[in-house]
Amino acid sequence: ITVSGLNLEYSNYGISAANISGITGVLVSGNTVQYNGQVGILIGSNPAETVIPSTNLTVDSNIVQYNGQHGIEVYEKASSVVVSNNIVTGNGILPYLGVVCGWHGISVYGDYANTAPDNVLITHNVVTLQLGAPGATSYEGTGIQADNYATNVTISYNTSANNQGSGIAANSNSYISIHHNLLYGNGVSEAVAHGSPNGINLNASGHDTVYHNTIYNSYRSGININGAAVTIKDNIMSNNGLYEIEANYATI
Repeated sequence: ITVSGLNLEYSNYGISAANISGITGVLVSGNTVQYNGQVGILIGSNPAETVIPSTNLTVDSNIVQYNGQHGIEVYEKASSVVVSNNIVTGNGILPYLGVVCGWHGISVYGDYANTAPDNVLITHNVVTLQLGAPGATSYEGTGIQADNYATNVTISYNTSANNQGSGIAANSNSYISIHHNLLYGNGVSEAVAHGSPNGINLNASGHDTVYHNTIYNSYRSGININGAAVTIKDNIMSNNGLYEIEANYATI
């Protein structure tokens, strides 16, 4: 299945290739996806699927902007996913509507450990000006977030800048590799970021590696680690607000 060369706007979802178990071989490329009420591009699987993942899903070279929630979301049981070469900007404009979680430029998310994404590569994207939902309670407005239960996610060679929340975050998951990214000016709204206005934010995440990133001008910390086990090496950090590296209940 290929979706290419389209201008998709003013709907609930720009593109949705989720809620179907075991879908395989999807390419979403070269589209402009904008002004949709919820997620710009949604790929993944049926939330009830615990056995058969959707596989070989690629989102490449799209412009994804000014959508209401996430720009791009990898959702539920999916494997062998590549999100690459996209321009993702100004998403998350939808206000708080009774949910406790807000929006991210690129999100990888599972409701439970046995339904979550695994083996996801996020690379060579430019993510900027992401907004979080006002009223949400934790870690919102992130440029790129590997979220609940996701495993084996590599986030590399991206630029994530001037987002309301952190540039990159790993939250409640494991085996996240974050390397060779350029992160600057993140955490522009601590009220939306809810204590995580950092270059990189690691929360309750294990077996992570963070290396060869360039991080500067974050509102609070270059790298913030809270209840995480992580290897950090060879990063360049400068002019971050309070700390270059801040660690709480962490194993480094």
